[in-house]
Amino acid sequence: MSICLSAVYIDCMRSITTTDNFIDKLATLVQKKRPGWEGLDDHVHSLAPLELTSNADVVRILPTLSGDQLYAAIEVVGVLELRRAGPILVPFMESHDTHLLWCAQRALSDMASRRTYRPLARIAATHPDVETQYQACYAISWTHDRAAAPILLELYCRSDLPPRVRGQAAEGLANTLGYTDRRRRIFRQSAAALIQGLRDDSAEVRFWSAFALGQMHARQASPELARVVAEDTAFCPGWWYVHEEASDALGHIRGVDVPDRDCLGWTETGEPRVP
Repeated sequence: MSICLSAVYIDCMRSITTTDNFIDKLATLVQKKRPGWEGLDDHVHSLAPLELTSNADVVRILPTLSGDQLYAAIEVVGVLELRRAGPILVPFMESHDTHLLWCAQRALSDMASRRTYRPLARIAATHPDVETQYQACYAISWTHDRAAAPILLELYCRSDLPPRVRGQAAEGLANTLGYTDRRRRIFRQSAAALIQGLRDDSAEVRFWSAFALGQMHARQASPELARVVAEDTAFCPGWWYVHEEASDALGHIRGVDVPDRDCLGWTETGEPRVP
């Protein structure tokens, strides 16, 4: 009997040691990948009571977690780019918990799971809350994955969507197409749409269209950007004047230095400042 109890005790201690070693190594790895993210290793150690022994365990247990442990697990799958966790994270993008939504958005951008792009685009296109739409579009925009560009172009071309969402889609096109072959069809289609967007009714859409064309070095946009520089007097809330961004875009296209600009930013309640 005592031998059996000893065996059980040894197995239990091995399990504890395995779990502790895994969490310690996981915390060290995640913090190493994000050295500027202060306290990230402490977040990861909050998962220690769950007796996890592998990355697969972290993904598997995600739907059952809440609070700080859920935030920590999402941070882990994002930093480690565990793409199989992507579909699990998408529903969190519709959460009323703003911190959970933010954690999910950042993780989805980091992991760039292509299975999530269409579901995220549906949220960006149909959710009743504009902020949620924006965050879903943001998650796609910052994958820096060229495969996301066609989806971002669809969102950008939806004139029925809020300007904030369409502006974010334009920034996403800059992120995904900034270093791509300009002969590609998606580049030519996106550049044509963005050039047309320089005449949009929304200053925000015009601003981000100019930004994207500059980052993409779309030479075909030069005449229209020059028109914006000469004629557009609108201000993009939170940032600077549309004609200033168009001037910067021309500078990028021509390969000349552009000035550093200070954005006006946002108020404590999240409203963009204007002059």
